[in-house]
Amino acid sequence: MDRVHLIICLLWACVNVCDGEPAMFGEVSSPQYPQPYPANLQKQWDLEVPQGYQLQLTFNHLDIESSPDCYYDSVTVVSSEKVLGKFCGQNSTDRLHPGDTPILAPGNRLQLIFQTDDSNHESHLGFTAFYQAVDIDECSSSNVENGSPCSQICLNTLGSYLCACYHGYTLRPDQRTCVLECGGGVHSELEGTISSPGFPDTSPLDLDCIYTISVQPGFMITLNFSQNFHIEQIYSQGESCLFHWLQVCFC
Repeated sequence: MDRVHLIICLLWACVNVCDGEPAMFGEVSSPQYPQPYPANLQKQWDLEVPQGYQLQLTFNHLDIESSPDCYYDSVTVVSSEKVLGKFCGQNSTDRLHPGDTPILAPGNRLQLIFQTDDSNHESHLGFTAFYQAVDIDECSSSNVENGSPCSQICLNTLGSYLCACYHGYTLRPDQRTCVLECGGGVHSELEGTISSPGFPDTSPLDLDCIYTISVQPGFMITLNFSQNFHIEQIYSQGESCLFHWLQVCFC
């Protein structure tokens, strides 16, 4: 019975380690570094940082046998099946050496593929590289393909973003679009004026305003629209006021 209990505990520990959040930074090195790497080798590292960040990789040291197009030995950086670089050489003056220039992935994942041929005429140390999470500015125009993620104000945060609205607007439940604050409250005066937002100028788009008028028992409510009444009218299949309308309800 004790033996079964021990096996369950080990499995539980493995699940907790495997399901952990990706690290914000880390280091990866070729096999046996800083000793010379072995021949006839192929190894891959799958690097990942949390969602909402980009992965940046910098080679601290790279010493891989030089060859045309790094044909014999190489380390290849891949992102979403796209090769970002294939490197070899001993110092930054070599044409295919990455130097200390950071490599920035489009997303939060990278693959490193290290391969060597079946013979090494000289000893080479391989590589060591540092990777880290770099915050994405979701509000920056350079990172936005289909316009800003927010309808009015976009605030960049670590690993994400927040949307905000101008004065007089409120954020909708989708946490992205803003709607003008209009209507609300109860008009209980015996006489008064109600107008659409921005009147006599054109009202903003995407409005949903509700005005409530309530008077004491014994009085009647009369609405008199001015000659400046102008709401878009569109007919389709016998129906009108499809997109913009004013509706009066008595309750």
